[in-house]
Amino acid sequence: MIAALLPGVGLGNKVPVLLDDGDDPLAAARRAALLAANLNAFAFDFVLRQKLQGQTINLFILEQLPVVAPAAFDAKLGKTTIADFVRGAVRPPFAWDEADRRRRMARLDALFMLLYGEARDDAAYILDTFPIVREKNEAAHGRYLTRELVLDYMDRLAAGDLAP
Repeated sequence: MIAALLPGVGLGNKVPVLLDDGDDPLAAARRAALLAANLNAFAFDFVLRQKLQGQTINLFILEQLPVVAPAAFDAKLGKTTIADFVRGAVRPPFAWDEADRRRRMARLDALFMLLYGEARDDAAYILDTFPIVREKNEAAHGRYLTRELVLDYMDRLAAGDLAP
């Protein structure tokens, strides 16, 4: 699954579009950021691949898939809410840093594994079903770094450690 936030433009029938019908544009943008993070998580992608029979995600399939309930993002995670943890610190644009991006993505994937109720062993299994990610990691780092980071962050989040 590759989810993106797009401006109000015309799209073809190969792009399922989810719209927020709220009146407050800022609140809608905040909800959209949380939904995009959910839809791009390994846990969601794993579930999606169980239902998908090709490369096109029809809207009727997308609408049947489990997403984290919006209310779950209001729960506390340490001294912050899950929503604020997912959205991250609001700051000006910053230089691209591949290692930092990898860590941020792993933290989010770890959080979503926990939000989906996955135990560490189940998360390890789910991550093992992404052979292309594994191959690219092994080629670049000599090991399946994404899996290691996600599982490490799962342990840390479960213990209440929110540090990057």
